Amino acid sequence: MGEVDRFLKISLLLYSTLLLASGCAILGYSIRARVNLSGSNELSQRVLAKLLISIGSINVIAAVIACCGAVKENRLILGLFIIGLAGAFVVLIATGVFAIMTKNEILNPQLSSESGSGDGATDTPDQSNRVLISRKLLELWPVDQEEDVVNAATMVLNIIIGIAFGFAVFQLLGILCSVVMCCQMYAE
Repeated sequence: MGEVDRFLKISLLLYSTLLLASGCAILGYSIRARVNLSGSNELSQRVLAKLLISIGSINVIAAVIACCGAVKENRLILGLFIIGLAGAFVVLIATGVFAIMTKNEILNPQLSSESGSGDGATDTPDQSNRVLISRKLLELWPVDQEEDVVNAATMVLNIIIGIAFGFAVFQLLGILCSVVMCCQMYAE
């Protein structure tokens, strides 16, 4: 049983190293996104940035806890790691679902213009936010037409959704590895 314990210990240490690196990357990107959105009134974008900041923070803390739990072979510390990963898993799923739900609101400006008077004289705050989003996307990707802006925004949202659900699967693997290690320690 010593080889399995050693393999699980090394696997958990490797996993926590990857978790720390990805947590730092998510945290850095989300803080940058939050700073760039400081002037925006778009609630959905600010919420997504805050959710990503919480995911990055949880991952960094959970990675440190996982390293300590694996090295000391302490079930309590590994239990805290499992709880932290479960919390981050829930936040990741919520972020993915929220991004899917707000995708149509961000990409379809016709929904808000239908409720207006139709004369185009007054812009609602929602329409001005879409113009701001379009300008920021034009800064990132030089495009010529509105279709290109919508395609770029769709690509960005699809990347956020893919990262959220893909990273959730990655965290499930970490939970599984730490649960197996806890069971091995309990059996000894």
